[in-house]
Amino acid sequence: MTDVLDDAGAPAAHRPPTVSTGGLSVIGYVDERSIHAVSGWIWLPDDPHAQPAFEVVLPMPDGSTQVLVRGVATNPTPHLQSQGVGNGKNGFSVVLPRLLTPEERDRVEVRADRSPWPLPMSPWLKTEYQPIGYVAMDIVNNCNIRCPFCVYDYKDTKNTKFMTDDTFETVLRIMPYTADGCFWLSCLHEPTMHPKLLEFIQRVPPELRRKLMFTSNITKRLPESFFDGLARSGMDHINISFESNQPDVYMKMRKGARYDIFKENRAKLVAAFAAAQAEGIKIPKLRYIMLAYKSNAEELPELAASLAEEPTTFAVQIRDTMPVPHIPKDFVESEFLDRPGWERLYQRVKPLLKGKVTLFLTPAYLEGKEDAVLLEDSEPVTAPPPPAAKLAPGIHQTVNLRIEWDGTLEVQGTDVHFQDPAWHLRLVKTKVQFLRDPLQFLTAL
Repeated sequence: MTDVLDDAGAPAAHRPPTVSTGGLSVIGYVDERSIHAVSGWIWLPDDPHAQPAFEVVLPMPDGSTQVLVRGVATNPTPHLQSQGVGNGKNGFSVVLPRLLTPEERDRVEVRADRSPWPLPMSPWLKTEYQPIGYVAMDIVNNCNIRCPFCVYDYKDTKNTKFMTDDTFETVLRIMPYTADGCFWLSCLHEPTMHPKLLEFIQRVPPELRRKLMFTSNITKRLPESFFDGLARSGMDHINISFESNQPDVYMKMRKGARYDIFKENRAKLVAAFAAAQAEGIKIPKLRYIMLAYKSNAEELPELAASLAEEPTTFAVQIRDTMPVPHIPKDFVESEFLDRPGWERLYQRVKPLLKGKVTLFLTPAYLEGKEDAVLLEDSEPVTAPPPPAAKLAPGIHQTVNLRIEWDGTLEVQGTDVHFQDPAWHLRLVKTKVQFLRDPLQFLTAL
């Protein structure tokens, strides 16, 4: 249930200063300081196997100090240990006994036992309590097309069911505790099938819409007003599935879709996003997701380059298929790229990889060496420091949530293995409607 908040890219100059506590040196960071919780890590280099005691304190205006929480840093920190820091259990994550005001939050300090000096704040300090890594939600239970490579097996899906207004309102209570861009309005199914998709987005408080995203095939005919609403929604990002500009190849991959409708919708999407962009509106990051097969491999480099040139495009991702058992054997044999095929595609795409284009490969390519590989990622706007300058990350306890159209909620651990049919460590299953106090539920986990 632990998730590492990566302080990746921290330069050596940001290594926490060493302070003294009862004659012992102390190194550590506060990684999160929110109105709800505090987390970070502590290490005593003079006593490297110790699990240090600490206290969370609130300095008062009159000069006195209020102790909020006392504890011992025992959370797993394997990433710290791998870099020679600590014994693998030097993290802490505590929920505060009461909600703080923002002003109080900014005064809170964490001190190692017997030390008058507070731990420094991480250069990447989190100020929001986000115990949820992501919410993988679906507002429907179906898709309007039947792609042969789909990760979901629709053979038993006979009709379409929609999330109700009341269920969505209940779900909104969880949104503040989710990281930005990590509240999914679609996971396995097609969200545009829901007649209230745009209305649901607009019912989210504006300050929380930065947490939203969804993935769509946009093959259902949609009005210009829908795309205009998306462009001005304040969402974090939108993924669009797009395999080919050749109608016959496109409709082979997106079985049941009409290429002309997709093309029409994409034109409306780009026009709406461009218009909003011209007005100075911060549009959602628009990402195109392309799966590579024998039928479209020759076309993908040129198509990816063309999409990357569009001002409204944030990223283009070319991916391998998630190898689930129900994909038809004849499709696997006729369409899956072999290793030489991936090598050829990589060489042709390689010149694009320093821009908006990214190529992801899975174990089908790596022959089981790793879970996945990013051959070469998009070059960031600000280049990170070299790996040797990275500082070991801190620790934060997080879970992931899966929410279905009817409010069925499953709490899942963060140790996800996407190639395994049993994708997640399942911890708790209930109904989101049963959560009388979502914050209390999350902190109890």
